[in-house]
Amino acid sequence: MTESKVTTTYAACLLTYLRRAGPTSKALVLSLFDEIALFYTDSEDALLRQFALIAERNMRANDLKTQLLKAHNGDLTGVELMSADNSQFAIFLPDASDPGRVRVQFFDHRGFFGHSTRDNFPEVLGEALSSGMKTVTKGQLERLAITPEFIAGNAAASRIADLNAGKITWAEFVSAA
Repeated sequence: MTESKVTTTYAACLLTYLRRAGPTSKALVLSLFDEIALFYTDSEDALLRQFALIAERNMRANDLKTQLLKAHNGDLTGVELMSADNSQFAIFLPDASDPGRVRVQFFDHRGFFGHSTRDNFPEVLGEALSSGMKTVTKGQLERLAITPEFIAGNAAASRIADLNAGKITWAEFVSAA
């Protein structure tokens, strides 16, 4: 049997099993595949290659997650990450609205655009990594927070929040625009 037929057969078996398996079995099979995935990143079989590349990406994210948590003794307060194109950022901090929990706050040159609150830093770090924040950086929030575009973006977001919370009327919102 040629290598191509073997890898195609392997990929078909893997996919068939994953479709039928329960969550525990799926996790076990995927973790076992992770052990050999790097051998298949250049496979002729597109599906097997795709599985291998996803496994490789996940392994890199897990390595970064472990390194960051270890480097900061599990407390990521103030740590900043950025996207591959250096256009979006994330910062980790205790959640002010939900004491005892932590958040990852996302921002770019136009202001804050989202956040995720979880019970611990490993969970919010996972959120940031899955959102594409994979490079450690420093001082981005301080640098951007003083720019007119960042200030204006946050003011607009604040007005929308006030409108949604019923603190201002539609007429007040429109008249200030």
